[in-house]
Amino acid sequence: MIWRLVDRRMGRDAYIGSIRGVLHAGKENGTSLVAFRKDLAQKGGEAIKALLDQQLDSVTDTDLMIGLPQQRGGEWVSALRNDGSVDVNVVAVATTDRGEQLPVDVHVPARNFNEAVFKTTARIVRTEVDPEKFYPQTDYDNDVVPRARPVAESLAEATRLLGAQDFAKSESIARDLLMIAPRLQEARIILARSLLAQNKADEAEKFFRAALDEVLPTPSALAWGAIGLGEIQLKRGQTADAVKRFTEAVRAEAEYSTSLASRASRISAESTAAPAVDESARTFIKQLDQAIVTGKKVELEARIISGELVRFIGGIIGSQPDIWQSRVLRTEPIDSNLMAVDVSINARQLGQERSGTALLILARNGNSWKLAGIELFEVR
Repeated sequence: MIWRLVDRRMGRDAYIGSIRGVLHAGKENGTSLVAFRKDLAQKGGEAIKALLDQQLDSVTDTDLMIGLPQQRGGEWVSALRNDGSVDVNVVAVATTDRGEQLPVDVHVPARNFNEAVFKTTARIVRTEVDPEKFYPQTDYDNDVVPRARPVAESLAEATRLLGAQDFAKSESIARDLLMIAPRLQEARIILARSLLAQNKADEAEKFFRAALDEVLPTPSALAWGAIGLGEIQLKRGQTADAVKRFTEAVRAEAEYSTSLASRASRISAESTAAPAVDESARTFIKQLDQAIVTGKKVELEARIISGELVRFIGGIIGSQPDIWQSRVLRTEPIDSNLMAVDVSINARQLGQERSGTALLILARNGNSWKLAGIELFEVR
């Protein structure tokens, strides 16, 4: 960090030249680190000496502040304040209402003020001093105006609004978040999903693709990015491509919500050309339905891997359903001994009608199947 500050103070060419000269002298003469610093300060002058002294020997007292932008003729001006004991050369960045970013270089003397002048007639909605945080400071909260809510709080609110289908507001908060944290994958996905829900497919596509193009995307970003692109391709009649995207989302194995959404979307997309259902799995599911309706423990345990799904068995026995009908929607081999089966379920338990979908995992047991797990269960 200190060398980047020296670079900024001296200018890149002078800085690199000084470093090379000092390093060469050190190599020839065996110069110590103390002598290296002294030589660098001599070549850089008093300003560099003061910067090195302040950054290496003193307790950090720098605090940079920026004021609300004010329009003045054909430009905007923000006041800057430096509460520290060393002069600073900083970048101040303004963001317009069109999302454009306008950086300017400003020198702010120690314990003094200056102005950042942004030459634009567009309305400025946000300004920030030292956005790359070159300078260690005692307080970073006053580097930005207007002050933003904490990222976690804003992200939670955007997620809540997305779930409440208030897509315009979730879009707005997500955009604000990306101004503060441009690489925040969760905000990018919320923005893309909000745009898609408002039929802004072209713009949503850009953000979904950006999520997938990240160097280290999270499993959630991979899944929602693929789901989003799949939904856009469905709208454009590109069904085969959409199915591939939904399959990518399924295989991302992110979280419950993405698994549920990706599997439901894939089944819907395949409705006109669904892959063949494994008949042995279909036969087993019918047998399982019959065992569930009997409510007998011995019948259930005979069709479930020993020691698995104890609570499920107990729930069936405790509230024996009058009706339990499963329709196999899709089967997919996981390996030679495991099968994933998407089913829709219609049931009546304790006088209440229930319906929904589930993902069952079957394990091969000789020439037949047994239920090994229930990955998703949305029967309400």
